[in-house]
Amino acid sequence: MDEINRWADINEDLFKEISKRFHAYDDYIRLRLVCKEWSLKHPKIPNGNKIPWLLLPDETVKNYSYEDEEIHHLMQLGAADDETLDTCALEEKDIYHIMLSEMQSYNKFIRGSGHGWLIVQSISDGTIQMLNPFTNRSLDLPPVSTLPTIIDYQPDNHGDEYTMWDFRDIRITMDRDKTHRFQVEKVIINSSPEHDIENFMAVVIFGPNQRLAFYKPGNMRWVEFPTRDKEFNDVIFFQEKLYAINNDGQLYEFDTNTRAGLKGGIHETRPPSEIPVGPLRLKYLIGCTNGSLLMLTRYVDLPLGKELGTSKFDIHELKRNGKEWSTLDNLGDYILVIGYNSSIQISVPFLSKGNQIWFTNNQMELQSSFYDPVAQDIGIFDLDHGNFQRVLLDVKFFCPPKVKDAGEKWGFFQVVNHDIPPCILDEMLDGVRRFHEQDAERVFYNTNFNFYKALERRNNLDHVKKLALTPYLKDIDCAEEIFMLGHYYPPCPEPELTWGLSAHTDVGVVTVLLQDQVGRRQVFYENQWIDVAPIPGAFIINVGDMMQLITNDKFMSAKQRVFAQKVGPQVSTSCSLRKYVQDECPRMYGPIKELVTEESPPIYKEIKMLGLIKLAYTKKLDDDVSPLEHFRI
Repeated sequence: MDEINRWADINEDLFKEISKRFHAYDDYIRLRLVCKEWSLKHPKIPNGNKIPWLLLPDETVKNYSYEDEEIHHLMQLGAADDETLDTCALEEKDIYHIMLSEMQSYNKFIRGSGHGWLIVQSISDGTIQMLNPFTNRSLDLPPVSTLPTIIDYQPDNHGDEYTMWDFRDIRITMDRDKTHRFQVEKVIINSSPEHDIENFMAVVIFGPNQRLAFYKPGNMRWVEFPTRDKEFNDVIFFQEKLYAINNDGQLYEFDTNTRAGLKGGIHETRPPSEIPVGPLRLKYLIGCTNGSLLMLTRYVDLPLGKELGTSKFDIHELKRNGKEWSTLDNLGDYILVIGYNSSIQISVPFLSKGNQIWFTNNQMELQSSFYDPVAQDIGIFDLDHGNFQRVLLDVKFFCPPKVKDAGEKWGFFQVVNHDIPPCILDEMLDGVRRFHEQDAERVFYNTNFNFYKALERRNNLDHVKKLALTPYLKDIDCAEEIFMLGHYYPPCPEPELTWGLSAHTDVGVVTVLLQDQVGRRQVFYENQWIDVAPIPGAFIINVGDMMQLITNDKFMSAKQRVFAQKVGPQVSTSCSLRKYVQDECPRMYGPIKELVTEESPPIYKEIKMLGLIKLAYTKKLDDDVSPLEHFRI
């Protein structure tokens, strides 16, 4: 007993220094269990432990048979060696399996982390919550509906729930899911609310213009900063002040300890000369132990046929009380950690190597937690050798939906990572837009498609063909025709009185559609209309009537519609695969013989393609019944 008491009476400063040496969480737990006094003195989360942790969804590690739970993994990262880091190479003791009931993979995503807390946002209701993954404690922050860009929120006004200011400061309406997904870019906090709730503060980068707002306990809403400047890339708390950096490299400084609220604005230091700007030239701010500020420029590129990834870093330093930025090429015994986390500098005397940048992906438009998965841009950049070590190269976060399952259940899905350069996609949409905005006498109007403008033309779409073309479709002559349309929906002053495109199914085999970020499309699934939020660079693939017929209802033709909107124009282009039709084409089409059995007899008569097309194009505008229904046996 006397031995235990001597441990309990250890000098407090020495005790703190010892605890800082325990970097593995399981070792830290054992330290707290030495005696009751040590357990009381030590917080559940070690304050001195500055080793980064990587939060991974279950599908990126191994397949465990936990039922009815959303499992995430906190992976403690050690120093990188010459080999590519991979969770598969880590020992089991380095991965901590945590049941996070608050994290549902298709409804919630992370928009920040710091001081042991995750910032979690919900797509369905727009709530923003702080979650401690170790203690499972939570704290609510104001929801998306209280951001300064939001004018009004009517949850019962389906499809137009939000009235808000867009990037041009024009009043618009927008659907719920799209607003919740893209309004919040990053949230940082100044401390753990468990330690000092009175002085707690959170800051959000929000809206299409990437502005700043803050929250303090007692506030019911996010409060905008005294500056309405925009395009902020990062913000940090440092030495009792708050600093922010915009995409131009301009530094901002704010005092958070004034009774009147935040005070401050543009810092007297000007941006470095010739600093790169643009959405793929991201800026980060890091406060250093010596009082300096670091500005990190991250070069994100998209090589043809490859994943989006970081290719280079520039570092500039603003010394304490300095007046201008200078370049920095060595971090010494420190690493920088950037991403959705609060950007930080970490001393690494107990790790094997410093002078590195550890980065994760915070390009939110490419995150995969709600739509199709993409490979993440995660890795370590070594300044000594100028090389990258990639983490989880072969993992695409969250298991991708199987095309077969999507075709059978939805008849509708989105495709990313298709290797078609973004510049080609932009040029396609821009070509449609330019065509329809010519003088009226030069534009051909096709009024057989519910009175919207249409451009029919054939084009060399080899990139698109390979998305859906199969040898079988070639054999039955269902892939020889590429039928392309350019859709242009002008702004409508009274969209509630009309449709952009009424409910319909596509008549062909399969349709590949590229839409802009303005369009509002819905697909019918399980007796309800579901919004299809645009994903930058993604193709929408939907099964057509002919595919449903030849697969004997194994694949289902997707019913869809497009809303007219006050904003716009909405621009899209579609490419359908189908049989080239002549007036007297004798070929008959019916269910594929291999799919017909006694248990699954043919559902449709054999028909000519022309008969199906004529029926589809002569329907009344309010007739949303598939033309296939006329051919059921």
